[in-house]
Amino acid sequence: SWYELGGADWRIENETLSLSGTGEWGRALVFTEKKYKNFIIEGTFSMTDVTAGLVGFQLYKTESNGVLNGNNGYVVFVESGGRVGAYDGVNGGSNEFGGTNIMATNFTPDEFTFRVTSIGDLLTIDINGMPAYATRHDRANMEAGYIAVHAGSIGITVKNLWIMELDDTNNIDGIYFEDALYEQNEVVQQAVKVLDTKEEALAKLAIKYFRSHSPASLQDFIWWSGLSITEAKQAVRLIDSELITERMGETDWLIHNSCARNVRAKQVVHLLPSYDEYLISYKDRSMALAPEYYRKAFNTFGIFYPVILYNGKIVGNWNKSAKKKQFGIESSFFIPGIEVDEGELDKAKERFRVFSSGRND
Repeated sequence: SWYELGGADWRIENETLSLSGTGEWGRALVFTEKKYKNFIIEGTFSMTDVTAGLVGFQLYKTESNGVLNGNNGYVVFVESGGRVGAYDGVNGGSNEFGGTNIMATNFTPDEFTFRVTSIGDLLTIDINGMPAYATRHDRANMEAGYIAVHAGSIGITVKNLWIMELDDTNNIDGIYFEDALYEQNEVVQQAVKVLDTKEEALAKLAIKYFRSHSPASLQDFIWWSGLSITEAKQAVRLIDSELITERMGETDWLIHNSCARNVRAKQVVHLLPSYDEYLISYKDRSMALAPEYYRKAFNTFGIFYPVILYNGKIVGNWNKSAKKKQFGIESSFFIPGIEVDEGELDKAKERFRVFSSGRND
């Protein structure tokens, strides 16, 4: 399901893409399984053979084996020096659109998280979890197309690669962006409120995570935030008075004190969409799903599937019925011997039906 461009010799090992050495500008690896429209894509990049050049993603390619042109997508990039932007496919990718002198302030070519969000004519880039670029432009709004990892003339490795399609299942209409994201100039932009100090920013990020994701480990927080180990440890220390530590096995679990309540458990079923925070926000997902069933919830290339949550555990899959003009949900279970309360499952399906209809029952 991958196609190499530019005479490149890509390697895929241990869920990591890599391309060594330098070469021509058009070196890329195209994911040919399907075409995408409206999505978030992210990967952890390392520039291994750094020359003057750029890496990133080619988006909306009409032909998986085609070169960039006016009708065959564009490149969203970060250069080795930290400049970010988007190259239009016109004239082989020589024209930029959106801001053209925007620098990521927290960038190093050794390792960085590169996230792109594309919704209609809105295109944004985050570097290491921080907004770096945004534009609303007609050229950003194209028909569904293939996506490629772009290496160009630089050797790279890419790990933790995933893509989330934005559709009715994960409520594309409910996604909003700060107005600051739309105000793009020819200077370095910050699309979030400027905090007084780095310590204040780290503390705020840690509070937001552990209030909504407890219990979680330090490694989970690093995975979710994109912070370095040193920064993540500092963030946790800054809110130490708000955290409770519980050790289970070999792991220290951190619990925000707002979540430390005795709650009577009850049987409950939820239909979770693809890429739900319940799974994707943790590096170690074994508390919710035994490792032998991981491939039932997500594949080796980071594609996550809709799953059924029962009493805190992932136990099955669900999908909307393929029948046209008829609402229905198909469900299946992969945990041997699992007995899910049919009444609770029906309630979960009804909640999704009401949600999909746009009603507020």
